[in-house]
Amino acid sequence: MKGENGMKHSKKILIVVSILVIIFAGSMLTYRYIKTQRVLASYEINTSTEVKRVLLVSQQSAFKDKVLDEVKNHFAGKSVYIFVTDATKIGENNPEDWDFIQIITTIESNDLQKDVYNYLMDNRDYSNVSLLTTADSQEWKNKNLDIDAYTSASKQDNVLEYVNRIIDNIESIMK
Repeated sequence: MKGENGMKHSKKILIVVSILVIIFAGSMLTYRYIKTQRVLASYEINTSTEVKRVLLVSQQSAFKDKVLDEVKNHFAGKSVYIFVTDATKIGENNPEDWDFIQIITTIESNDLQKDVYNYLMDNRDYSNVSLLTTADSQEWKNKNLDIDAYTSASKQDNVLEYVNRIIDNIESIMK
């Protein structure tokens, strides 16, 4: 009898532990899915014949989409060409082709998105580059890059702050 009760107790513990592991794994996958940035379809703001050329690199998320929509609305019809592209495609762009490069990316596990990081490591002249990052922790420990960066959480309250920073950056090259 004792042996039988011990086995039943062991099975119950095994079942409870298994359920907890499944719940934990499901939670982690759900979190990862929610936080994953989607690929942003490239588009242009104004025509490529404008004198000033801006590369705006981002990722697709609800927060970044709102920021980009506001920037698009602000610069529509103004004398600046802005090419918006996904962070995964940043390497397809020669930095010398742009008067200014604005990067908006997410910090994941305290690292920049890999394509952005590689691009910045390969092109060390940051004089015409602005880096805005989003991180749940609202901070990023900048490693290996001598670049000024602004980091904040991607909360709706911060949309206007990001928009204003981008507008100020782009307008400074239009003067």
